[in-house]
Amino acid sequence: AIDSVKRKLNVVFPATNYQKLIEVDNELKPIMFYEKYMAT
Repeated sequence: AIDSVKRKLNVVFPATNYQKLIEVDNELKPIMFYEKYMAT
């Protein structure tokens, strides 16, 4: 699921905005981790 989201973001953000994509990814990773942690 995350990979497909990344692919979509890659289409939305051209190479010039790749830094933005990395920032979004870095923000999402901890959120996904905490959600998994809280769910169990």
